[in-house]
Amino acid sequence: MLNGEMLMVWFLASVRATGLMIISPVFSSQAIPRSVRAMMALFAGFVVSGVFRMPESVPVTTGNIVVAMILEMIIGMFMGWAVRLSTHAIELAGSVISSELGFSMGQQIDPTSGDSSNAVSSILLTFGSLVFLISGAHQAVLA
Repeated sequence: MLNGEMLMVWFLASVRATGLMIISPVFSSQAIPRSVRAMMALFAGFVVSGVFRMPESVPVTTGNIVVAMILEMIIGMFMGWAVRLSTHAIELAGSVISSELGFSMGQQIDPTSGDSSNAVSSILLTFGSLVFLISGAHQAVLA
């Protein structure tokens, strides 16, 4: 049964998932169109709001809804930032390895991020993203 409280919980969960997908490295890729990312955020909010129990108080006034929406967006962005921090550590390790091996002169443009990166850093980042998805860490982030 769909009522206003369930709809508000779904909306707030979708806002948190949107904040996560704005910053999180796998989900914020430019290879994924914005409309697909928006649908993924709405679907993630729907799944999360259906799995967890309803909170005791749901905001009903406009001011409380705006404050809750801003807080959920900030929480989602911090969650995405925590995951992004680990990928930046992998990129930094790739840059150090590349400069020690002498491959730092062969820079290339990364089409997904628009940054210039070297081959070792790209390989490590791809491997790190693969480990992130295989280990189920993406499900932990969405949970």
